Amino acid sequence: MSNPESHPNTDTDTNEFFDIGDADKGVRTRKSDKEDTETSVDSLPILQTDRYVIDSPLGGGGFGKTYLARRSGGHPDDGDPELVIKVINPDLFESESIRKRFETEVLSHVASEAVSPYVVSIIDRIDVVDSRTGQETVGLVTTRMRGGDLGHLQRELEKSEGIINDAFIGRVGLEIAKALRGIHHAGYIHRDITPGNVLVSRNPFFVKLADFGIAKSIEDVWMAQAPKEVQDDAGYTTPAHTNPGRVSGTPQYMTPEALKGEQVGAERDLYSLGMILYKLRTGKLPFANEYTNGITEGARAQVRKAPPSIQETIGESYIESAYDKLIETLIRHDSLARRGYLEEDGTEEIDYDLMTAGDIVHTIEDIAKRNNISLEVELPKQDNA
Repeated sequence: MSNPESHPNTDTDTNEFFDIGDADKGVRTRKSDKEDTETSVDSLPILQTDRYVIDSPLGGGGFGKTYLARRSGGHPDDGDPELVIKVINPDLFESESIRKRFETEVLSHVASEAVSPYVVSIIDRIDVVDSRTGQETVGLVTTRMRGGDLGHLQRELEKSEGIINDAFIGRVGLEIAKALRGIHHAGYIHRDITPGNVLVSRNPFFVKLADFGIAKSIEDVWMAQAPKEVQDDAGYTTPAHTNPGRVSGTPQYMTPEALKGEQVGAERDLYSLGMILYKLRTGKLPFANEYTNGITEGARAQVRKAPPSIQETIGESYIESAYDKLIETLIRHDSLARRGYLEEDGTEEIDYDLMTAGDIVHTIEDIAKRNNISLEVELPKQDNA
């Protein structure tokens, strides 16, 4: 599900559950979570606790809905923080697999928050009743970051020239990489790193990751990657990998391997980070044109082709950035080629490893130091501020 505070988006980013067999057969999509999010006040869910009060709906879709809330007796004008409550669709919560998915979301989020300040804080897990049907479900209470999400911020900043510069790209990349370092250290893969799941504080400027709805433990991915033995009718035993089957995520930010249904480890998150930075740098995703023809065409192109260079996408107005080579390496079509690159600095040759989120943190910081890039960012004040 897209993050609780995402704004209406005219981009083609789409979070789907979809199946891919042979890449030539394309992607068979199911209904997107991005649905009409209008909810009447009369249909607000009933919280099985008196600790919180729901103020209004924020958004949501097929998997669940999110609501702006506050602690009972508290008010933002008195300095009490605003909260977000994510409520799982009661119909879905009857499914054992969905309940397990929610528990994984809670575990991965809590474990990641414990080791990284760049993850949105979980406040509580609460029981909820649907006011219309009486069905029981659960909710997750998190802190609200009032700056919205990175996708909305980018669309706003693109109206002003020069704000999305090396300092901004480096700062965003650094903090997402630090968040991923913590998440992976905690033993999980986020699997849905998109601009909508990067929440923003404006001044002081910083970002945090949210929505662990499809997170998975690294151990589970390793187990799925392990070959299984299959015995044929003649009694011969041969290894076989798991059938690709259904995969989940936001296609535009998934590795070609994940789009083909393969089990992909922590490198899936690193690729997604590269896609976020590419979009910040160029204003669009590498296969944006193909995705305008539908998820099938976009995913097919992403599986088959190398992404265009940043220079190709920007065109005649291109001016080289210190982070271009890093970004292009993170999203290379060949997974082995994403593991690092060589950079020439005068007579010195620098070998940057990009195999872990920690490597990316080091690389961004080193590039900033070598190019005298300050990673301090101050955003313009909002008109309504």
